[in-house]
Amino acid sequence: MAEFVLKDYPMEEFSGLYARMERDFPRNERPGRLQLKGLLARGACHALGLYRDGAFAGYALYARQGPDILITFLAIEPEMRGAGCGSALLNLLSQRFQDAACLILEVEHPNFAQDEAGRRTRLRRIAFYERAGFRLMRDIRYSAFGVHMLLMARAMGQDFSAVRARIIPAMGHLYARLLPRILIHNILLEEIPPCSIKGYTP
Repeated sequence: MAEFVLKDYPMEEFSGLYARMERDFPRNERPGRLQLKGLLARGACHALGLYRDGAFAGYALYARQGPDILITFLAIEPEMRGAGCGSALLNLLSQRFQDAACLILEVEHPNFAQDEAGRRTRLRRIAFYERAGFRLMRDIRYSAFGVHMLLMARAMGQDFSAVRARIIPAMGHLYARLLPRILIHNILLEEIPPCSIKGYTP
């Protein structure tokens, strides 16, 4: 049985981390190199590495404000995908943050995928996170720098209804840690009636 370990990602290996992010995320969905390096250096966000039997398997970046944790980036190495690494990473994050009120994830909205294949990929990602205990918030309109997103959250130290009740101000506080004040207007969060998601069955 594989052994999974989660460790702090050393700052001296930042270049390797950013190269992986360039591979895994489009330019409009990740911070610039200097911006991210500054966030990590001052502790506004943190990076973790996942290891499977001693081999690097993936990474996660997160920001924390009080009891709330936003997982900003999460990826598994291409050669490690399909081997249980994603589930292991989420399980280890939940163990690491047992004192938190909730873990929050952002997922791309399936209705705004460029094609049917992209929509199915986004739906599979949502289903994967749901199996890990995250719940989708279909009653919040959310976009970041023009990218339509959905929020998912896993309640840790409290009932999910309490998490839902304060998710909008919680996200505001988290993004205040991550973005210069001049860029906050690029984040849209507002309550709406539950939206329909093509192909999604809760």
